Amino acid sequence: MNEFFEYWDNVLKYWREEDGRIPESQKFWFEEQSHLKLHSQLMPEPYWGDIDNNSVVFVNLNPAGAEVEKTNDTCHINLKDDPSTVCGYVSGNYSGVAKSFYPLEKDSIYTDAPKWWKSREKWIDQFELDTYGLKPFAIEVCPWHSNKWTGGKYQSTRNKYPKIKTYMKEMFGPWLERALKGSKYHLALCVGKEFVESIIPLIWPNAQDITKKVTGKTDHTIVNGNARKFWVFAIDGLGHIICTSAQGSNKIPSSEIFGKDEKEIIEKIKALK
Repeated sequence: MNEFFEYWDNVLKYWREEDGRIPESQKFWFEEQSHLKLHSQLMPEPYWGDIDNNSVVFVNLNPAGAEVEKTNDTCHINLKDDPSTVCGYVSGNYSGVAKSFYPLEKDSIYTDAPKWWKSREKWIDQFELDTYGLKPFAIEVCPWHSNKWTGGKYQSTRNKYPKIKTYMKEMFGPWLERALKGSKYHLALCVGKEFVESIIPLIWPNAQDITKKVTGKTDHTIVNGNARKFWVFAIDGLGHIICTSAQGSNKIPSSEIFGKDEKEIIEKIKALK
């Protein structure tokens, strides 16, 4: 499966050398996601970390929240050879940089990524998992930045084999499986209901929803009277996926409100092994 690393090295190299133009191999996102403004000017972030040796896996819908008007977001155009920028640092060899999980190692004024990823790392820390110094591995469903993710057309049945659905099955799915196998806890964490409704059924149609068994609740709501929901899936031979969502929110749950519940979920999953 190392051709996947080569694929993304070529995408990033082309994007960088062509000043933010996207290669033909990635244009399907922009063609089929016409309802969603994707920012080709911003560096795609397909993955970060060591796929074969990580603590847990983060699964994200896409690296959202960017604004192209900011000079810092388009540093590849005027500062692409400056090694202090993330764009200059990758310099055509994304796989070599991504393995170190650059945003967790570097603080840069040219990107908000370090701050964002470190908040994810703190999310893991509250679970009190012994990671033995391992970093997480993070993978994006759609690697291109947007202001807001509003759903994926890989659900579409207009075409028998739409390009996004093919991408998800042939590239994203197998790669996520490899990441789970390389995880110390064989555990993936995801924020967003879209993953529950669209991606898991597409990649793992036989995935077991074991939420009620793990939480003891009658539905997916953890705290009564609150919209925050959790799902726990068992993937045969690979491990578990925890997904959480709240209406109108794609953010990490507040540890003050849900930290205790999340720790209990993690402990029960560990006990299932």
